[in-house]
Amino acid sequence: METIKQILIILLAAGLIFAMMLPLAQTDWADEVRNTTEMEGGEGGEGQMRGDMPASLMLIMGFLKETIIMLVSGVITLGIYRLIKRSSRRRKVSKATG
Repeated sequence: METIKQILIILLAAGLIFAMMLPLAQTDWADEVRNTTEMEGGEGGEGQMRGDMPASLMLIMGFLKETIIMLVSGVITLGIYRLIKRSSRRRKVSKATG
């Protein structure tokens, strides 16, 4: 039963972190990350749309982006889990001595 409680706490913490990161999708930074084409202006004022990354690099960057997002939320979740675990140990020690 203790394992299920720990798993639920981790899932709740991960869900909260994910919910806090959702507003990042509406920022200018996220638009720049999503934008894979670049507008290059010529001398005549006409712009030409072209992708500046090959498909293989775009594939790798997609995996890298997802990995970084998962690592950030995982590290924060692990930190929260360790804080909870540390506080529960203190309560157990104080109950045993008191």
